[in-house]
Amino acid sequence: MNRTEHTHKILLAYISSQSSEIFKRKMELQYPEIDSLQIQVLTDHLKQFCCSSKNEEILLLFPYILNNIRLTNPELKLDGMVKTLWERGFNDSVESKEQLEQMYKVWLSFEKEVLNLEVVKNKLQEKSIEPKQ
Repeated sequence: MNRTEHTHKILLAYISSQSSEIFKRKMELQYPEIDSLQIQVLTDHLKQFCCSSKNEEILLLFPYILNNIRLTNPELKLDGMVKTLWERGFNDSVESKEQLEQMYKVWLSFEKEVLNLEVVKNKLQEKSIEPKQ
C-alpha cells in the first residue's frame, strides 16, 4: 500500500469513527506494536486537520489532490503548494489561504507520523522473521 492510500485509509477510519476513542481502538488493533502516546499524536493531528474544513468530502479528497500536485509539480514548496491547492477548489472549503496552509502543514506532520509507524511495524516484522542462530 502506498503512502497516500495508507494515510487516506487512516483518515477515513478517523472520519467514520463516532468518537476519538473508537478511532484509537481501531488503531490499537491495526498497530498493536505502537504505544498509546503515538496513537494520541495521530489522533491530535487528524483532529486538527479535520477542524480546518467542515466538508468531509474535501478532507477525503485532500490526500489524492495533494499527491497529484506532488507528481505533476515536484518542485513546489510551501507557498506554491498552498496556492495550487487553493486554485484546485479548496478556496470554497476553507476560510483563508492561511487556514489552508495550516491544514497542509498538519497533513505533512500526519504523513510523517504514519511513515514512522510503518517503519516501526516493518522493523518488528523483520525481527520476528529473522532465523534464530
